[in-house]
Amino acid sequence: MAAVRSSREPSALSPTRSGTASAPCSERRMALVLIALATLTLPGNERLSNLQIHRVIVPADPAFQREMRYQAWSLADVLSLLPAVESLAGGDETAISFVAADGYRATAPLRSVWEARKRGYVAFRDLGAGARKWKAFRAGKSRITPAPFYLVWTGAKDPSLPWPYQLVRIELAPLGEAFARAFPRNPAARPGFDVFRANCMSCHSLNLAGGSVGPELNVPRNVTEYWIAGELAPYVRNASAFHFRARMPAFESLTERQIADVVRYLRAMKDEKVCSSTAACEELVRARKD
Repeated sequence: MAAVRSSREPSALSPTRSGTASAPCSERRMALVLIALATLTLPGNERLSNLQIHRVIVPADPAFQREMRYQAWSLADVLSLLPAVESLAGGDETAISFVAADGYRATAPLRSVWEARKRGYVAFRDLGAGARKWKAFRAGKSRITPAPFYLVWTGAKDPSLPWPYQLVRIELAPLGEAFARAFPRNPAARPGFDVFRANCMSCHSLNLAGGSVGPELNVPRNVTEYWIAGELAPYVRNASAFHFRARMPAFESLTERQIADVVRYLRAMKDEKVCSSTAACEELVRARKD
């Protein structure tokens, strides 16, 4: 149930699961107030101006579908601005999230991104756009630019590496908590969680974990509590059949079994809510920010 980010990576990266995922409700609520280990806001950050500038050629850019040339900073240099990033990257306990202006969030184990950091670049200018700085490309039904920043990669294509455009923030957080609030206690729902995590969580949140491009799907009301039962699976398959100019792309590559697993997962999670009213959810979000 992801939104328009169809030209990005095909799926979110899948960190190892933490034992905290099956913790009781009181422990799951505590996870909401954990503070990010580090946050790097990109727009207006004066430290970026001190980094070396590179000219980067991307032979087959996934957003523009052709060769592109950029001015960019090395991802290695950008990550070095995050406190203690090198020591955190040496273990398997930290997640890194690349957050876009519209709430899209690509999350991965920090170690995997760190190991590929010398191939990554944070682009801030399209060298073919002239004074405009950026050309537009088609994303779903709209034409947008990657501004202000776009994470690109050189070398052999690696589907596990994210390509977030309109990038505004990089966050580090405990890996075990990155998906823990959305992890089901019911083993029968876990195949659906795997599909949901890989295809939906970059844009949607569940139990306040995930992206914010699309709606939250579990609190205060679970999506299966207000959708007509027989129409949810077809909607997941192709939202455009229900909404003209839907931002959510069609999921033609998912099997009927996978979509059924997602619906089963969503239905199971209505019994695992972290808050049951808008006010309670807002309180948890505020507590997380404080």
